[in-house]
Amino acid sequence: MFTNVPAPLPDECLRSYGYRVFEENKRPIKMTRNLLQDLHRASRLSIDHLVRHHTHLGYFRFVSEKYFDQEISRHPDLHTNRMINAGLTPSRTANYCPKCIEEDCDFHGLSYWRRSHQLPGVNHCSKHSVSLYMVDPECLIRCQPSQTKKFSGRRHAIPLSERDIYFNSKLIQRFTTLSETALDQTTSIKQDNITAVFHARYKQISTGDFNIFTSDSLENLPTSWRLHLSKRTTSYDAMLGSLVRLINSAQAPYRTQQYLLIMAMLWENPDEALNECISKLNCNEDSYCSSAAKDALEDVLRGASITSACRKHGVLIKDFDRALQNFLRHRNDLTNMMAS
Repeated sequence: MFTNVPAPLPDECLRSYGYRVFEENKRPIKMTRNLLQDLHRASRLSIDHLVRHHTHLGYFRFVSEKYFDQEISRHPDLHTNRMINAGLTPSRTANYCPKCIEEDCDFHGLSYWRRSHQLPGVNHCSKHSVSLYMVDPECLIRCQPSQTKKFSGRRHAIPLSERDIYFNSKLIQRFTTLSETALDQTTSIKQDNITAVFHARYKQISTGDFNIFTSDSLENLPTSWRLHLSKRTTSYDAMLGSLVRLINSAQAPYRTQQYLLIMAMLWENPDEALNECISKLNCNEDSYCSSAAKDALEDVLRGASITSACRKHGVLIKDFDRALQNFLRHRNDLTNMMAS
């Protein structure tokens, strides 16, 4: 299919690599549904290598109920999932650092797009501490990675008026560190495990008059950053409500950036946050039933109604039902053991 196939460059995203292969062979740029398979055959690099080093699958499935016990390059849908095969990134735009472009042109003789620059809410280059440039989707067909330096259809990811707030935010810096680490995660974390860890941490630090979710930690962040993160709204109240629901539900699916934002809010040390969440990766499922659901169940056993208990603790009915089923199962096991 291709006679001249260059090697992918360090941290190059699959989309950038595909663009360069088409350009090298003087073909019109055309991103196929089977980009991963096409590049696997053309480059003779293993699927495992391409998935680990040039896709965002580790980030997309940082938390997964379905694949939590499987290494990402062994996921059964690698050949059928459109997101994986088409080399999609978490960002609709193509983002790049102007200083990285300069260095790459000097060292490699060309420029390319890095995976770590395509993460939601990571609007700066952590190496150079400068705002990324963004190329909108409708302009991508005219902006080949090797010609990025000359392209004029771009805009700053961080508006000039918000840069002081952005770069001085410790929360954003922690979030960036966590996002880049999640990119290289090779095994997913189970949903109900991580939400149980969140809930326990939330209860631990929200003592007295202090509550992390009623502080101004989100409200004072740059509006553009909140928009890049949520893709739907810049509303502080809407984001806050979503985060609180995530902590109190073990089963509802959320985007990776929402899990990472909660980690950045609940822990001051990103390494500690990751260690706490990853250490629970293989824990027994029953022992990590949602703590909030257990609290609601305790209230019901004391005489409260299910509706009022779930509302008080912000618990979904399905999570309460799961806690109840676990409770009844353990009670039956204990009864049978005593009878024998």
